[in-house]
Amino acid sequence: MNSSFLYHAWGLYTHECTREEYKGNTIILHIQTKEREKVCPKCGKRHLVKNGYRFRDFVGLPIGGKKVIIRMKVQRYKCRHCAYDQQERIPFATGSRSYTHRFAKYASCLSLFWLQRYEIIHNL
Repeated sequence: MNSSFLYHAWGLYTHECTREEYKGNTIILHIQTKEREKVCPKCGKRHLVKNGYRFRDFVGLPIGGKKVIIRMKVQRYKCRHCAYDQQERIPFATGSRSYTHRFAKYASCLSLFWLQRYEIIHNL
């Protein structure tokens, strides 16, 4: 998938799409970070090594009525100098949430729209 499309649709400018899957009414985008972390965020030394990975699924903005799942390979890093041992930072989602920031904004706008429509219909 085109990197420009990933950036403009979901804000993924530091990631690359490794493959796409289409299952029924769902599009699954497999992504990973383009470059690995080079310095430890805790001590600032260049002693970071890869320490395994896991896959995480995030709900993204829909395309043409199809559900979009962003499946990210999340790398874990360990510093040989200090006690740092964590997964890479995910810039498009907060903490352990399973949806992107843009999806959260989209959902809140939709709910506000339907609330206003309900109030107009029922003259509240």
